[in-house]
Amino acid sequence: MAASSRDPGNSLNPFFRAVSRFRQRRWDECIDICTELLEQNPRDQAAWFLKCRALTSKQWIDDVEIDEEGVADLLLDENAVAQAPRPGTSLHRPRTESGSGPSQVVRPVSASGRPLTGFARPGTNRPTSSSAGRDITTAMQGNRPGTSRPLTSMGRLLRLGTASMQQDGGEFVRLESLDLQKYAQRPAIAKALCVALAPAFVGPVVRAPAPVARPQQGTRPSQDSAGAASTLQTFMLGTAGAAACRRAARGVSTAARKVVPRAKIGQRLQGRSVTSPLGASLVGLKALQAEAQPQRVAMQATAVAEAPTKTYEVGEKLHGWTCARVEYVKEFGCTGYLFQHDKTGAELLSMVQPADENKTFSVVFRTPPENSNGIAHVLEHSVLCGSRKYPVKEPFVELMKSSLQTFLNAMTFPDRTCYPVASCNLKDFYNLIDVYMDAVFFPRAVNDPLVLAQEGWHYEIEKKDDPLTFKGVVFNEMKGLYSNPDALHGRTANQSMFPDNQYGVDSGGDPKDIPSLTFDYFKDFHSKYYHPSNAKFWFYGDDPADARLELVDQYLSQFEKIEVDSQITVQPKLTEPRRIVEDFAAGEDEDISKKIMMSINWVISEGKEDLQTSLALQFLNYLMMGTPASPLYKALVDSGLGSRVIGGGLDDGMLQATFSVGLKDLKEEDVPKVEELIMKTLEELAEKGFESDDIKAAVNTIEFQNRELNTGSFPKGLALLFAANSNWNYDKDPFEALKFEAPLEELKARLEKGEPVFQDLIKTKILDNSHKVILESRPNKQLGKKMEEEELSCLDIRRPGEKATLQKHRETLSEKDIEDLINETVKLKEIQETPDTPEAMKTVPGLELSDIPKETPKVPTELVSGEPTVLRHALPTSGVIYTDVAFDLSRVPEELIPLVPLFTRALKQLGTAKGDFVSLTRRVGMSTGGISASTICMNKKGDSEPVAYLFMRKAMAPQISELSDLMQEIALTTDFDNKDRIVQLASQARSGAQSSLVSSGHMVANASLAAQTTKAGWLSGQFSGVEQYKFLSELLKRIEDGGWEGVLQQLKALQACIFNKASCTILNITSDAEHLDPAQASLEKLASNLPVDESSGPVLLDPTLGRRADGIVVPTQVNYVGKGGNLYESGYEYHGSALVVSKLLGATYLWDKVRVVGGAYGGFCRFDPRSGDFKYLSYRDPNLGQTLETYDGAPGFLKDLELGEDELTKAVIGCMGDVDAYLLPDAKGYQAMLRHLLGEDDEYRQKVRDQILGTKVEDFHKFGEALEPVIEKGGICVVGSAESCDKAKEKYGLSLTSPFAEDVGVKWFQYRLVARLVVGDDALPTGQLSGNRLYYARNPRKALELASEATQAADFKDWWWKARLGKAYYQLGLLRDAEKQFKSALKDEETISTHLELCKVYLRLDQPNSALDQYGRAAEKFAGETHILIGLARTYDMLNSLLRGVSFYKKVLQFDAVNSEAIACLASHHFYTDQPELALRFYRRMLQNGVVSAELWNNMGLCCFYAGQYDLTLSCFERALMLADDDNMADVWYNIGQVAIGVGDLGLAYQAFKIAISVDPNHAESYNNIGVLELRKGNVEQAQAHFGQAMRLAPHLFEPAFNGGLLAAGSV
Repeated sequence: MAASSRDPGNSLNPFFRAVSRFRQRRWDECIDICTELLEQNPRDQAAWFLKCRALTSKQWIDDVEIDEEGVADLLLDENAVAQAPRPGTSLHRPRTESGSGPSQVVRPVSASGRPLTGFARPGTNRPTSSSAGRDITTAMQGNRPGTSRPLTSMGRLLRLGTASMQQDGGEFVRLESLDLQKYAQRPAIAKALCVALAPAFVGPVVRAPAPVARPQQGTRPSQDSAGAASTLQTFMLGTAGAAACRRAARGVSTAARKVVPRAKIGQRLQGRSVTSPLGASLVGLKALQAEAQPQRVAMQATAVAEAPTKTYEVGEKLHGWTCARVEYVKEFGCTGYLFQHDKTGAELLSMVQPADENKTFSVVFRTPPENSNGIAHVLEHSVLCGSRKYPVKEPFVELMKSSLQTFLNAMTFPDRTCYPVASCNLKDFYNLIDVYMDAVFFPRAVNDPLVLAQEGWHYEIEKKDDPLTFKGVVFNEMKGLYSNPDALHGRTANQSMFPDNQYGVDSGGDPKDIPSLTFDYFKDFHSKYYHPSNAKFWFYGDDPADARLELVDQYLSQFEKIEVDSQITVQPKLTEPRRIVEDFAAGEDEDISKKIMMSINWVISEGKEDLQTSLALQFLNYLMMGTPASPLYKALVDSGLGSRVIGGGLDDGMLQATFSVGLKDLKEEDVPKVEELIMKTLEELAEKGFESDDIKAAVNTIEFQNRELNTGSFPKGLALLFAANSNWNYDKDPFEALKFEAPLEELKARLEKGEPVFQDLIKTKILDNSHKVILESRPNKQLGKKMEEEELSCLDIRRPGEKATLQKHRETLSEKDIEDLINETVKLKEIQETPDTPEAMKTVPGLELSDIPKETPKVPTELVSGEPTVLRHALPTSGVIYTDVAFDLSRVPEELIPLVPLFTRALKQLGTAKGDFVSLTRRVGMSTGGISASTICMNKKGDSEPVAYLFMRKAMAPQISELSDLMQEIALTTDFDNKDRIVQLASQARSGAQSSLVSSGHMVANASLAAQTTKAGWLSGQFSGVEQYKFLSELLKRIEDGGWEGVLQQLKALQACIFNKASCTILNITSDAEHLDPAQASLEKLASNLPVDESSGPVLLDPTLGRRADGIVVPTQVNYVGKGGNLYESGYEYHGSALVVSKLLGATYLWDKVRVVGGAYGGFCRFDPRSGDFKYLSYRDPNLGQTLETYDGAPGFLKDLELGEDELTKAVIGCMGDVDAYLLPDAKGYQAMLRHLLGEDDEYRQKVRDQILGTKVEDFHKFGEALEPVIEKGGICVVGSAESCDKAKEKYGLSLTSPFAEDVGVKWFQYRLVARLVVGDDALPTGQLSGNRLYYARNPRKALELASEATQAADFKDWWWKARLGKAYYQLGLLRDAEKQFKSALKDEETISTHLELCKVYLRLDQPNSALDQYGRAAEKFAGETHILIGLARTYDMLNSLLRGVSFYKKVLQFDAVNSEAIACLASHHFYTDQPELALRFYRRMLQNGVVSAELWNNMGLCCFYAGQYDLTLSCFERALMLADDDNMADVWYNIGQVAIGVGDLGLAYQAFKIAISVDPNHAESYNNIGVLELRKGNVEQAQAHFGQAMRLAPHLFEPAFNGGLLAAGSV
């Protein structure tokens, strides 16, 4: 009796038992059986195939509850970083997508009697193998591509890069080279020098024995939706640190900080946690060496505080603290003391660094959330809304207005909440600490429910007839975040990896869950976690160490120690991978055919790794994802399947590290291809490893960055905090995270010995890891409305747990309940709008004007006149040389301007004359620390022409002999003739622009308003925002339509007009004095080698300017509202006080009205002194009209404003904090260069400074008057939802556009307007409206509406529109209507396309004879038209009239001798009529015509065999295997088996059929043939089982039924 096909039993051959398990989706059992077979015979090719397929398929099962991951919130600044998406990807090998209609290569044939299958499927070419055997053994591996996202810097003006360093082991500061007498004349530098040199002469101040190291984890590069974080920051800080650097250093101007004082370091921090140990990231830093190597000391560049350095001993008690640990951290030249509070058990880490004046403090609470109601996030906002000692509504805002802080913020991480501050002024520093300490321990919020209502959520209703709505700052913030598909995908990926611990919920809050947060829960959470026993305090800088302890103890002494259970639990390892599919909202008019996001996410540790492993993971992450040439990143980019890599790679900032990678903007059919591509690439890397030069380049790059230790304007102390806290938060050693040199050297030694460190990590951490989640995010046009409806679905606060819509909830309220809600709404607004009393305001500490220097800080600048001009800045940079080469963009023709950003992006991501971009990246990494290119566009006061430059930036160490070589190579020899790479870069840029339109709408509105009034604003608008998005969309379409040559010529034209002697105007050098001369010589050599400009000179721009009201519709739940005008046009003359006024306006009136009352996440204003442009902007705003009305009230507010002396002083001091922003030496040199370009000398800056310090109340009134014209004449730009824009359209005259509309940003209704113009005014011939544009969006209903209206407008006489109607009806399945329209069109005008469309209708109606008649009439009308002849041939084939079909294929070749379909079909005919020689001739003709596919070589192999040309048979099949993919591999092996049977080699045939089944378990023919072979061996039961399986898989095959019948009847 035949064995069951589902469970053939243990008597079945083990291989087929494995196949059976595979079909039952019992992957592990299948893998185990294959493993046993391979242990017996490692050369069993079929077992290898099946095991690989089982391992791959295993990744595609199960679902798991997922949620979102926190990605950084954008600070409201011009250089705000785009939100970093979470990773994604896929496993299946990429394939070529098949088009519709019959193939032009080969045609389908019937299954009956065929000796081969898969005859009609052209396959994807994939990397070839040298032999069939190699193809089998490497079946699941792919080519080894590589690339990583480009790295951007965190500079305030988007300058990029860092470069090389000294030779390995070289000295960093040479004592013998120092001019001590010179330094002795400058006290501040002398003190810093003494501190830096002290360890060299006498050793460190304290060198306590190191404790036993505990395991810890490293950091990862964090990458974001428009680009990525700077390499420096990411390797120094990891996830959170990089986010913090990006926020603060990329332009957290004080204005930005004022607007979003409570913005987290970011959304990423809410969803994922801070970075891992700094030690894991600061690889290779060799700053300070101890006593034995006094010459290798890193000199700090900042001033030293007056207080002497204090030392402590272990066990020493002071101010209620006991010193528990003392560690000298030579990597950073500072000493750390770990204290424990005697009374409460709190811990304090005091890092003494006398050489850094930028002092930092932070208190961190471990706050693990229980659900997604956002309690940690809401509390982080709320505690800063007044406290016991400071009873004002917003002490945080008051500090922003009156402080010199260099950092002031609060951050919610997935498992902790952090409150950091920083300042260079000691008095200001103490003020900030005191306000923060009182806020976190004694907040007003725990006693006043209205704070929760304001910052978290509340019901709002002002009149009885009004609908009930939700308001709240956090609620609206998270609504905006959940509107961003990239951020939502990242949050979902993170939470899906941790379904069973605290990371499985959203610490930031899900808008659906936030309304469930009650006041009692709010209070309990604070009392439980905001206690000193759960707190960790951090200090860093040159402030007195004793005072730190005393200041904190004043608060902690008021508490007693308690037990706080805040441990973060380890997520158990998943036993099987999980697959999750989620939807995200898409615009109703958006093309969603290629919008899917996909990522693969692994949890790669079960706790904190040891430091060396963590370091190795950092290097591995950089090697795979860190540069444009890194293999994993490059493989994804080169595939062309998606527009942008959305994975961040390694993230080890939480308790358990993760690795994630993926692509966005995928077609549905490409999702499995991405998945397979990633796995193939990882498998190849695990087998082959990395090139030694790549490893050297990685070590050099990272080591240089950490020697440089450049954090921009972000305080170094906070960078160290985030690193240490990634260990400290989990009760690990905080010092271990900072002391990385020893484990780094050990790791290097292992690598030098040839140990496969990285290969082993890939295998153990990723490939063999079952804790894996595959996330797929799909666009859904209906989800936006659904989310709006579900916003109203909440937990009734009076009846927790009961779901009800707001409307239903309102219906349950009594008249009294509604009245109570109205009263609560009124009460809340009254409190929000009532100013604090003078008495309360006086409690907020501040500085005096006397604390502000009267002189403008000057940057040493030496100007060397010439062509080009050289600017030299002698500043202490510890041996690093920073260079900027500025190329004037004024010679760029206007039509090429939108191409400049892509040109700039491509400069270092294409090859040069010396090699491809992979080798270029390697050389840059090995010899420099990075080269970058960026653009900048600014207004210049008194000049209408823009100041626009392209900068090439580089930072190198003293070996500068090759300083200019690489820059010159990139500038002059970049090879732009790389179509595929340009398309990749354009797609990435377009994807980033699209993300920014949703997530950074305030920046889009800002750019749009600026483009209305100035040329510089218009030029900036061409470089970014909506215009750049539209340009990139059109560029990609243009290339797709065959316009590549034109694009290439434009890129070359840009290269010529930018990189020439006339355009190179500035060489800027910032370094130590001794390096300036050689650096200047090197840069002048570069300038002299530039070609002479052959153009006519600068191009004068003439854009159309003027105020307008724009409404930009995007898929979002919130709005970004902007309004602006030019004050100089109204007669206002610039005065420095304008900076004070605009800052105070944003921090008071706009903050209160837009954020506090309106519920937006931010409201602010910007004034550009150079152009006179003034703009109001809001961020994640639930309102639109109300916000515009608020803007119009600002002039009245200023005109009526009365300020006391204290308030005025605070406003001036707050403004000076912006003016005197903290800058590192390289930033000072860069800013000095920009001021030179803008003509702002020190005399001008001093004049403005004097005006600021002399600001009077009258200046506020004057500025208010200057703002009044903006009310009536100001332009408007709103980025928001369709519903909001539609409602405001009429009232504010908005001109609505939808950049995401289908067909390259043009909305369908615009076609209707075009149709009317064309038909009514005869402006254009109607034929010029391309049908492709109608159907590009694949929305036939909209096309039908347009075509119907156009047909009526043309009085039913336009054949073209009738044909469009027919196509629309056909796509909608209305075939009879389509027939009617096509016939009507043919009456007006006979065209080939209309005849063919009508024939398609008949065939779909199953009326082939009618189709033949129509084809016949068309053939008479258009004799010799091959499309018609092929249609006839196909139809006769369908009717099985093969000879008639062949006759027409022969006719086709009379008119088109290279028609592949006709050749292939004739070859097939001759093969089946037993004429293999003739068939072979036709197949060879196809080969000569350039057709290459697995099917073609397969068919040639069969023809050679049956024609007796046995010597060629094997080579043909070998080539077929090289080209085969999963779709046709089984067919090729099946036919190899047939050939083997023909030559009598039954063993080879048996193996070939086994392989065919391992590739395709549904291959019925192979089962049948294996059954025959088993029967020949006497295995009757196995033969019966295989015949039965073949019958179940293919009931149409008669052979298995016949064979099974014979066997059952006992005839065999």
